[in-house]
Amino acid sequence: MSYKFDALISILNWLEAGQPTTPGFIQQQLEVSERTCFRYLQTLEGAGFPIYFDKSRGTYRFTEGYSLRRQNLTASESLALMMAKVSLKSMHSGLEQDIQSIAEKLSAPRHGLPEHIIIATDDFAADIHDVFALINNAIVTRHGLEFSYHAASTGKTTRRRVDPWYLYFGDGIWTLRGYCHTRKELRAFALDRISGLKTLPEQFDPPAIRPDKDHDGTFGRFVSGKPVQVRLVFYGAAVQAVSRKTWHQSQKSWVREDGTLEMTFTVNGILGIRPWVYRWLPLVRVEEPQELVEMVERELGEALQLQKMK
Repeated sequence: MSYKFDALISILNWLEAGQPTTPGFIQQQLEVSERTCFRYLQTLEGAGFPIYFDKSRGTYRFTEGYSLRRQNLTASESLALMMAKVSLKSMHSGLEQDIQSIAEKLSAPRHGLPEHIIIATDDFAADIHDVFALINNAIVTRHGLEFSYHAASTGKTTRRRVDPWYLYFGDGIWTLRGYCHTRKELRAFALDRISGLKTLPEQFDPPAIRPDKDHDGTFGRFVSGKPVQVRLVFYGAAVQAVSRKTWHQSQKSWVREDGTLEMTFTVNGILGIRPWVYRWLPLVRVEEPQELVEMVERELGEALQLQKMK
């Protein structure tokens, strides 16, 4: 058994035991560099273990309710199963389905949900399974990617070379975030617009920033863009409806003297939050930024003209 495999098992055991598992602790116990420490954590995340950094406690943890023991498997067996799922994604689809079936049976709760409780979930689009599998493997192994990308904004298809950072799901679409060597900047790529995908032999160093930090300002699926403050005012029935939940971690809100609700967000650009704002029409007014005010006025005007067409 390799030292890396032993190291991954050690991290899983620390997490399972609820032991404070900070980057410094991992580096000290395993006698590895900070870069190697984060590579180990990214390998486990890529293999499917639900690990996150608990800011309030300053330690890595499993998500609430997850446990290796509920499967009656050891840390080594759980890791082997997860790694098998990842590696088989790029091989025979039948084998992948068999491994997935085994994992579901092992991780299924003893008692299923009653018929009167339904949890709606989104699944992959039928045509992106293979793309997702190749990208996931490239992220885990730190290999670059090359693919053709059809941009919705321009309608043009260009060839790209990208260092893949992470995958995320928003607005029903899976998206890849990574450094584009073609454009010399960070970019986001919708998986359903990728074609001709191939893994490059060259490996890349992991980015200095963690994916969760890079993703903090995202609203919806648009992660790119400079931070901007959005200020909205809600009226009538929208006041109670919007107040029911927290829509973004930067959200601040208060009820004004006239009964309307004022809400602010700090997000990456305005494209991600725009569809959400339109969701509350006609009971919302955009106050800032001016760019979003002008966009809403222009697009509502265009929509009104279309509505009047005979």
